Amino acid sequence: MSEPSAVITREMVAVEGVRRTYGRGRTATQALRGVSFAVQPGQLVALRGRSGSGKTTLLNIVGGLDRPDAGRVQVAGRDVTAMSEHERMALRRTSVAFIFQSFGLIPILSAAENVGVPLRIAGTPAKEREERVSLMLDIVGLREHARQRPGELSGGQQQRVAIARALAGSPQLLLADEPTGQLDSETSKQIMRLLRAVVQSEGVTALVATHDPNLIDIADSVLQLEDGKIQDHLFRTGRGARPAPLRAARGPRRAAARVPGRPRRLREVTNAALCTEIGMQCNVHYLAGPGR
Repeated sequence: MSEPSAVITREMVAVEGVRRTYGRGRTATQALRGVSFAVQPGQLVALRGRSGSGKTTLLNIVGGLDRPDAGRVQVAGRDVTAMSEHERMALRRTSVAFIFQSFGLIPILSAAENVGVPLRIAGTPAKEREERVSLMLDIVGLREHARQRPGELSGGQQQRVAIARALAGSPQLLLADEPTGQLDSETSKQIMRLLRAVVQSEGVTALVATHDPNLIDIADSVLQLEDGKIQDHLFRTGRGARPAPLRAARGPRRAAARVPGRPRRLREVTNAALCTEIGMQCNVHYLAGPGR
């Protein structure tokens, strides 16, 4: 029998026949009823559906926060459903990151300290951690707010901090659950453009549960989830269907290049076009370096 960590598939996410039921008997609720789909590396996929359709349950299972009753989930070539709790925790520390509707920031910590939390957990050296935190706050346009606590920031700024924190450890997969659910329409547009830009520039794969039409319009593909089943999978053509330029130029990421707990080494590249696309006044210095 193969080990859970063995490479099984080249898709970043592969979900096969996943079922999840809460409760028993008459009170049982079937959250997922045989869900199957695949997400290719470097894609931004929108997961669309009404409240109660199973979106959050699906994200939690893909990210290893919950287990399915039946079916199989693979992330970055590893069978998540065969992992122990310890292995799933390690996967979340090194390969999978979450963004939540409620932001999930620690109130007593500054923006910079919040972004640095996953790096502290991973044991990243202090100097390297500070450089990475500074870079991530630059990317989301919050360098001047590094010392402010969440309560001193607007909702949009808090969500940008949450995005910076999620990306701090250079994850391969980003899972976002209604990331603009508490934001006004204009701020939502900025956050969605930011997600699109960082997915392309960092070569991250993203699965985002959302009702927001701003994301639906810029996603590479859209999964329609209804009553616990995938009813439709719409693929887009044009910009969204193309692999991320930097990823394509550098070739596929090799697992051997990553050292668990250590972010990729970076070099600064001024990217004014990215700031324009995001619609924010920011100084973005973007990554383009291999692991070490």
